[in-house]
Amino acid sequence: DRYLMTRQEMFARIDILYGGRVAEELSFQEISTGAQDDIQKATDIARRMVMEYGMSEACGQRSFSNEKATFIQSPNGSLSAAREYSEAVAEKIDREISQILSDSYGRVKKLLETKKEVLNRLSQVLMEKEVLEGKTLTLLLDDTGTGVSKGHPDNWDGAGERPMELQPTE
Repeated sequence: DRYLMTRQEMFARIDILYGGRVAEELSFQEISTGAQDDIQKATDIARRMVMEYGMSEACGQRSFSNEKATFIQSPNGSLSAAREYSEAVAEKIDREISQILSDSYGRVKKLLETKKEVLNRLSQVLMEKEVLEGKTLTLLLDDTGTGVSKGHPDNWDGAGERPMELQPTE
């Protein structure tokens, strides 16, 4: 397990988490609840970047989390943690988290739009196979500049051993 991550590595993790949602949107012109867990994880990473790790240019080198939080009961009976910053700072934190997530979504969408043909081929294979192992996925994503992977079953060149997922079925 890794204990240290750079800011860029955290941005990359968020981008990866948004990959499925963006692919779904581009492929089906619709979104579903399928990406809920990925969105939650991406939001958590962005929140930690801003609130715990001081990785926000807008909010600065400061931690906003308070491990010794005191809980206060509101008039409606719900509990909330007392915070040591103003409402204006809370709004700035929310804007920064939203900006990180929005920027990531935009980066991923731009990338997948430029690789639409590869995305479509990958979708076709996933519809047939449902699960792809690492070696097969690497072959499918081996972009040759044409936007179509030479590793796709339709383009198999016979070099090397054919991964099990790409073996002909009888």
